[in-house]
Amino acid sequence: MPDNWTIEDSLELYLCSSRQLRGVEPQDWARRVREQRLNQDHLELFSVNQKGDFEVLLSDYLTPPKRVSLQAVLEQAKEPVVMLRFPELIERQINRLNLAFAGAIQRHTDDTGDCPAGLLRFQGIYPLKVNQRREVVETVARYETFSRFPIPPGAGEASPLGSHPDLLSLARRPGPGLVHVAPVCGLEVASRPELVIALAYLRRQKEAVGRHHQAWEADHLVVCNGAKDALYHRVALEAMALGINVIIVLDSPHELASVLREAREVWPDGNHADLKLGIRMKTLTVGSGIWEDSGGKGSKFGLCGVEVFDVLESLRRHGIPDSLKLLHFHIGSQIVEWENITDSMAEIARLYLELRGGDFKGLHRLDVGGGLAINYEEHLVKDHSSALYDHNDYGEMVVRTFMRVLRSIVRDASEAGRFGPVIISSESGRFLTAPYAILAARVMETRSYAYPTPPDWSSEGARGIAEVWQSVFPSHSYAFSHIDSVPLGASHETERAPESVGGTLATRRPALDSALWHLHRLLRQFTVFAPGAPGPDGASTYFKDENRGFFDLSYLEVLADAVNEAEKYVCRIGKYSLGRLEDRIEYERLVSAFDRLVTTAFRHFCEQQQEVIGYAAFPYHPFRPSRRYLVNFSTFGQLIDIQLVDQYFPIVPLSHLDKKPDYLASIGDLTCDSDGEIKRFVSYVDRNWGCSPTELSPQAAVTRCFASRDSKVMAVPGERLDLPGVPVHDADPAREAYYIGWLFVGAYQDVLRTKHNLFGKPDSIIVSTRSKPGLATRPLDGKLTGFHTKRHPGEPVGLLVREMDYDDADLRREIELIFEDDHELVDRIFNTLPYLNPVSPAPPLSEPGHGDGSSS
Repeated sequence: MPDNWTIEDSLELYLCSSRQLRGVEPQDWARRVREQRLNQDHLELFSVNQKGDFEVLLSDYLTPPKRVSLQAVLEQAKEPVVMLRFPELIERQINRLNLAFAGAIQRHTDDTGDCPAGLLRFQGIYPLKVNQRREVVETVARYETFSRFPIPPGAGEASPLGSHPDLLSLARRPGPGLVHVAPVCGLEVASRPELVIALAYLRRQKEAVGRHHQAWEADHLVVCNGAKDALYHRVALEAMALGINVIIVLDSPHELASVLREAREVWPDGNHADLKLGIRMKTLTVGSGIWEDSGGKGSKFGLCGVEVFDVLESLRRHGIPDSLKLLHFHIGSQIVEWENITDSMAEIARLYLELRGGDFKGLHRLDVGGGLAINYEEHLVKDHSSALYDHNDYGEMVVRTFMRVLRSIVRDASEAGRFGPVIISSESGRFLTAPYAILAARVMETRSYAYPTPPDWSSEGARGIAEVWQSVFPSHSYAFSHIDSVPLGASHETERAPESVGGTLATRRPALDSALWHLHRLLRQFTVFAPGAPGPDGASTYFKDENRGFFDLSYLEVLADAVNEAEKYVCRIGKYSLGRLEDRIEYERLVSAFDRLVTTAFRHFCEQQQEVIGYAAFPYHPFRPSRRYLVNFSTFGQLIDIQLVDQYFPIVPLSHLDKKPDYLASIGDLTCDSDGEIKRFVSYVDRNWGCSPTELSPQAAVTRCFASRDSKVMAVPGERLDLPGVPVHDADPAREAYYIGWLFVGAYQDVLRTKHNLFGKPDSIIVSTRSKPGLATRPLDGKLTGFHTKRHPGEPVGLLVREMDYDDADLRREIELIFEDDHELVDRIFNTLPYLNPVSPAPPLSEPGHGDGSSS
């Protein structure tokens, strides 16, 4: 039966299809996305071209996107594993977050008419700990709004911003920059190395902006968080004395004493007018998700109420209450519950207004920390890999909550003015950087997941199956008495055999023999294991009950349970019952055959019922992978959060997306570690996936939910399905470059990575639509037109062993002695990356005396 698979089917399976938005007017697009809880990132960032190749839609959110085929980049790079980086997507995220807060401030201040102008402003702050790579920090440090806003009249409709009419109107508002938003981003650091990077780029950027230098003086910001020592404090204070806008956030009750000691060295005259301090406050509100312990009384950093009071009193005693510039809190990364955001914001807003209305008139910044979630899944769901809100909701919640608290303590606009202006900041590093990087890794080998696919069991290959079953599985390993719907032709009333190896083979009962023969007949009826073998068309006849119509699903459940129980029993007694290799082979073939039997019969049943049965109703073989793909990467090196916190990253083949997937496969990495395997894929297709009467019959719509070759389930329409395998295409690694891609890996993965088995950093390729310093002015090989690229080399073997404290020169000398001064081979060993090189197709084996010039 033809599946009529389309590119849109792949988009919906792997990402989030725009099929549900077909015919929707641009001005209604954003509303429909929110109503259907679709992932806007997936819709706006990715696509598939007519060749079936995966594409990234590069745009800063304000301009029409440009398509870049990842397959084209990879074909020219000729690397088996590469990290693809798109700095413009960081600019996109900055613009989106700025617009989200600008829109919220507009709605809750200017539009209400009861607030003084300029009461609230937003400034994004990038925490370097999320990713300290140079192109990331450069992109954030160089970002400014004056060259981007306002966008010209008539521009923007063809950009992603065009689907948000209210934000588009705000982006066109006359005046320099974007109203309600600081012209530049701040930087947050938590160590001396990060402070060095931030100060260097801050100075460079201030020099570059020229005429805007004085106007932006207060906006060029470095926030110093984390554990600090005297040297850390000294560097930050010296920068303050030079006029750089640095704020030291007090994370410990003992930190103020160290700051004041160093301040006396920096300002011997005792004039601390340039001193800028902040306080990190522990919230009563805890976060939600994996990092929920970052908030609440058990938080690693921050001051409790008593400690905050002591610090405030100390500032008063030293006569420097105006040095307090910032109040900060953080309740954790990737907050999945929006209630945690509003509750913590209300809590800190009250403290902020209390301090600002009291002695601390210099307080003007409220830093809400991180926590804005990235939705890694294709729909917005309540899960640690996703959340039930987006960035627009986030800006709305923060601003609305602050204004609600403010209005609860003031009577009119004039009174509200004494609490402003207020700069609200967000350290949303995951949101800013996650989309900018994609890992692409080539499939190197394909294997069976468990046992190889059996031969054609419909012919001579089936001979002896029943005998093997009878000798392997004793009667007491089954409970066949509950198979009421199966005519076994023998009595089910048998006693359990003794649990002894000696009695297992000698105590078979007629019921067991009959049951095994019956399973054998089922196997013969449904053999679909080799070309030319009978297909499943006979299933409707065989499984049809004269009294009830189509067979009951419970029949398949019994069969699947029987196979599962048999496998468990073999694990217990296999060392006694499978002493010969021939027995082991026959057993593996039989188990594989029944896996295929249950899977194929299940698919046929679903086609008959015109409905795909979900995993909860049938948690058996059809939902398990049949293949294992060995892929050229390391989960420990490139996707470490999979190991640390069971993070889910969207996964998609980067080609063949015009074709239906063939298998459900687990993805194994190169490490010699059983944990180095990805056995998770989340599919969530629309309830009406492909069911349009003009496109497919209901039966064909069901068929598309199953992989082509192994008939494994890939999706259940209308149901979020967490599969233990990934839908992939049949690939011959020796003849084609088939790449798997992982999306949204730009946050934390570069900085937390390990070097398990000494698999180090792979090559990186930076791709941009416009020329930037450090980017090549020509394509990789003269073919990727319209884009500028730069390759950053990975870590070769010589560097990796040196980092483990070996003398690589000494190792090289020893290896040269082993290989008798074969310098070319030694160079290849030490100067190449440890990842595998693709294998060239092997020539066909010739028969003796033929094709090799020899005679018989």
